[in-house]
Amino acid sequence: MALPGFTLAFEAWQGEHRYVIYDVDADAALDLFAETIRDLYVEPERLRLTLTDALAGLDDIVDLPDIEALLQEVTEASVPQAGQNPGRPHLDMARNETAEVLAHLVAERIHGSSVIANRVRNKEIPGQPTRGMDLLALHESGSGCLSLVCGEVKASNSASSPPAVVDQADDSMRNQLKKIITNHTKILQELNWAHKHSKEEHRSKVGRAILLWSQRKLPIIVLPVLMRTHNTGQQADFGLFHTSPDELSPAVICFCIAKISVPIEEFADSVYCKAREAQ
Repeated sequence: MALPGFTLAFEAWQGEHRYVIYDVDADAALDLFAETIRDLYVEPERLRLTLTDALAGLDDIVDLPDIEALLQEVTEASVPQAGQNPGRPHLDMARNETAEVLAHLVAERIHGSSVIANRVRNKEIPGQPTRGMDLLALHESGSGCLSLVCGEVKASNSASSPPAVVDQADDSMRNQLKKIITNHTKILQELNWAHKHSKEEHRSKVGRAILLWSQRKLPIIVLPVLMRTHNTGQQADFGLFHTSPDELSPAVICFCIAKISVPIEEFADSVYCKAREAQ
């Protein structure tokens, strides 16, 4: 499924491994990112229906315009404000969660996988960062073979290529993914978390994944997603994922770079400002 504002600028295959770069028009992509954030925090349509049904017996106290005002109030209370950490942009929640939404959209719309549970949707406190793996998804091939998709996402304005967040820093995507895919217990924990937080339609698929993983028969796809700007992202950003893919063997690598047409912080601020508007 196409992503508004995304244009494929580069694609290369190395055996089973795939490397892609997308140019992203910030204006064209804004609505989808904001809608995704809003739904993760509020689910406005579902809440509107719930409140409308709850009107029965309260007609003399509440009317429909009041519900729309309340929906806006709930949205503003639930979706965090942007730019709350201007001095330390790498810790800014809006910036980091915009990158997580990018990974979510890449997994579902580009890679064709199912994100079975989302960290942002299921965190307990809206103003706090998420914990655990950035993204956990399942991919089912045309022949019905199931694979586990382990995703890590970073955003970087660094002029270095690749930036340290790809494969040099202690918490780089490469190091994080290597730790995850070689830890049998960690994957079981993540799959169990996903089962607890997944929708009913996904639970049988998660059950299959747990059974296959317990027998060491669930293939792994690693999905590193890197958010860059139009003047920083380049092919060298794939780093060791491209030059030494066997370090993650037997996992298949699907690396996606998204080059935003405006500064990352500017885009994240616009996404969260729009997400705080109830629709």
